[in-house]
Amino acid sequence: MNSWTGVTAVGLVCAVLACLAVSGCNAPATLVMAQATPSKDPSSTRAEGRTVALQTVMDARPDGQELGRVGGRPFKSNDVRDWVHAALHETLHHEGYAFADDSAVTLRPKILKAYVDSIDVVKTAVVVLEVSYVRADGRAVRRVYRGQQSGVNWNSGEEEVMGALKKALQTCLRRFVVDVRELTHPGNEALWRE
Repeated sequence: MNSWTGVTAVGLVCAVLACLAVSGCNAPATLVMAQATPSKDPSSTRAEGRTVALQTVMDARPDGQELGRVGGRPFKSNDVRDWVHAALHETLHHEGYAFADDSAVTLRPKILKAYVDSIDVVKTAVVVLEVSYVRADGRAVRRVYRGQQSGVNWNSGEEEVMGALKKALQTCLRRFVVDVRELTHPGNEALWRE
């Protein structure tokens, strides 16, 4: 046996094993979107007695499952719309809102962006929501909420990515709460002009 043949065979086996090991790391990780914690504003006054109609969240992203890549590892989720809807619902409930289809204000939320990305050892999560507030008389106001979280990418794991997405959504919800309070407060007619 030629000494080069033995070296080539060992090299080939090592290359195949390396490819198999790395290919498992690039398999898409499917995230199950955990319930987001509602935004808590300690200075807020509860909206007791106020109602809103919360419509189903629309997803305007080109692919409603893709979330991006962190550390070369792709992430996706089948339930981003449900996750955002649950976060909006829980936040409104926490603020004291009741839900009624015939409410004076209807909320029409839409996901514009929800993704993760990384550069070197830094990961970033971004969530952008658009909410149209529509009154019973037909007047409407549209608001866009942006949230971002950046930090060190320790291991490209599911928990780490999910935590970053939750924090980005929390940033959106903090401003959302302020706008809902203002737009549903009686006497704020000036806010209904875009």
